[in-house]
Amino acid sequence: MYVGPVLGFLVDRRLALLGIGVVTAILAAAWRVMPMIPPLFWPLVLSFAAVAMQIWGGFGRMGMRLQLAEEQLRDMAVLEERLGLSRDLHDVVGHRLSAIAVRAELAAQQTRGLAPEGADEMLRVAQMAREALGDVRRLLSR
Repeated sequence: MYVGPVLGFLVDRRLALLGIGVVTAILAAAWRVMPMIPPLFWPLVLSFAAVAMQIWGGFGRMGMRLQLAEEQLRDMAVLEERLGLSRDLHDVVGHRLSAIAVRAELAAQQTRGLAPEGADEMLRVAQMAREALGDVRRLLSR
């Protein structure tokens, strides 16, 4: 009576069902052939069916848990990819914007006495670079 459930643990559901069917057929044939079997037949069939149903329900629960775990793994892979992209973007774009801001401020200091309008414009460029760097950081921190 345990062949079907054992098959259910060891192989896929179709073979477990086949095992359940074969064992049931064997029990039914034994009941027909041997007269002393009838008193034991129905308790055996019912206990076999109860065990098989428990195993079958376990398969369903396992399948649902497996599906949930696969969905979580997919979500985690997407989050990991986004995190990697955020790090790379911050490293590359953040570094470049910081360099632009520093160089623009340096150019403004060096041209302050020679071309005041150019120095003011370089300070605006530095301010825009710092604002863009802040925007990048805000976007990546979401």
